[in-house]
Amino acid sequence: MQIVTYLIVTNVERVDVTDFIVANIYDDTGQLIDQTIQLFKGYKAAIDLIRSEMYVINQPHFEVWTSDKQLYVDLLAVPGVAVSLKHSDQTQDTRRAIKQEADLLREIYELVPVEPLPKLPKWRKWLYSKLLKITQLIGGNGKYDNQI
Repeated sequence: MQIVTYLIVTNVERVDVTDFIVANIYDDTGQLIDQTIQLFKGYKAAIDLIRSEMYVINQPHFEVWTSDKQLYVDLLAVPGVAVSLKHSDQTQDTRRAIKQEADLLREIYELVPVEPLPKLPKWRKWLYSKLLKITQLIGGNGKYDNQI
């Protein structure tokens, strides 16, 4: 009797400010046979996705690698799943998949890219630090019960 072990590498990955669940499924030879990227709707939905993938590949027992601690804890309760908490270097294929599909996901889900805030000018930093010192001086530098 030959035991065939399939591997699902899954993580919650982020595009801009939106989380996605990414599941890469490998067969017993290590070949990628399926990849699923869906909006992350919670850990229960992520486990349901993994279970549905289990039925799609017709495998009652399989191995799951993840770097997400909460997903790891929740998967421990799922029968037929041998779950392992791995370092993010060992599950980087999920990050690579989300980076490859980021533009398409932005288009499908109409995600707006987050633009970084401009850097605070030096004169504002200087003024802020001086006003903060004055506020602390007026407040008594912690001598009094009253907080400003």
